[in-house]
Amino acid sequence: MEILYQTAFFISDLHKQINDLYTQSTDPQTLSVYYSQALSSDRFQRLNMQINDFISFNTFLRTTIDREISLSFARQSANNSNLTSIFFEIDIDRATSSFPFVSLDQLDYFHDTDRHILFSLNPIFQIKLIERFEDKLWRINLILVDDKHEQIKNTIDSIRHKHGRIQEFFTLGRYMIETNLFDKATKIFESLLKNTDEKDSKQCADIHRYLAYAYEKCQDHSRALYHYKSHLDIELPLKPENPSSIASIHSHIGTIEKEQGNYDQARHAFISALKIVVQAEKPDSNMISLLMYYIGQVYLLKQDYPKAREWFQKALKPSAKSDSTSRTTRADIHRDLSIVFDSLGYNNEAIEHALKAITIAKEKYGENRERIKIYQDQYDQLTNKKQ
Repeated sequence: MEILYQTAFFISDLHKQINDLYTQSTDPQTLSVYYSQALSSDRFQRLNMQINDFISFNTFLRTTIDREISLSFARQSANNSNLTSIFFEIDIDRATSSFPFVSLDQLDYFHDTDRHILFSLNPIFQIKLIERFEDKLWRINLILVDDKHEQIKNTIDSIRHKHGRIQEFFTLGRYMIETNLFDKATKIFESLLKNTDEKDSKQCADIHRYLAYAYEKCQDHSRALYHYKSHLDIELPLKPENPSSIASIHSHIGTIEKEQGNYDQARHAFISALKIVVQAEKPDSNMISLLMYYIGQVYLLKQDYPKAREWFQKALKPSAKSDSTSRTTRADIHRDLSIVFDSLGYNNEAIEHALKAITIAKEKYGENRERIKIYQDQYDQLTNKKQ
């Protein structure tokens, strides 16, 4: 519990600092900020019936005054057929609401240059408009309100009583991950796991997922694997609405197993991820190409060059159909194909793929020699061998 008390102090201090800075602020009386989020279909349907009702975000809420950045994030989520992408437009009028918020670059805790606005704990909004904005994107207009109104106060007290403070710690743990403070994130989420009812399957699954990612970034592979697998054990029986998230977990497991030299387990994990992505309603050609490449890498590490060649060539096919495929990934595929052909004794083919890797890398990085060096080195090694 010690970390929770330490975190509670941080939250309390952050709330106080936001309130103090808001009181001293000379910001404009009116302001519009933006926030994007993807919701499950069920959650959106419930929200869609609540026009003129009040809603609260049971956290510190981070928004931006840059409309285009937020809209761009919302459009990215719109590609997921299992979720509804929401673009929130939040109107603030200091004449009618005194709820505290502050620009992040004013806080000692943060060094922010992305024009973010942070609301203090539990901001309350009234839903004024819900409309389809684009084909797969909805716009919701919110107005910031005070929590002094009796109806609002009763509603929000009920929410806080139900959920307690756990979401505050959850949000802080996620922020620690976003700011690369992975060691602190593990401590927060470990404490949350100990203090979360095992019957709350969804919450436990989410905590395991964040713990796994944080431990992976800390290079603690055994703990990362444990929590990724624990996440799957809980999440799979729940029949998640977003299968791509399960594919992502399998891919993370495959990456860790590969780094530990467990090549058969790595291959199995990548193939599990690939099956999910291929069977999706709208298969992501980028992800298909990437997973095929990962499988090829496993065979390359096992020195099974014919199999590695097969999977690398498969990986190039979906990438050729998608302009959005990462040039870096295609450059890597050609570089590794060059290694495979060299190992099989096909020097001309090896040089051909090494040159393709350099060409693609230059399209991506220009004349940045440092970024191109890894591809150039492979080509130089082959040409020197030929001489």
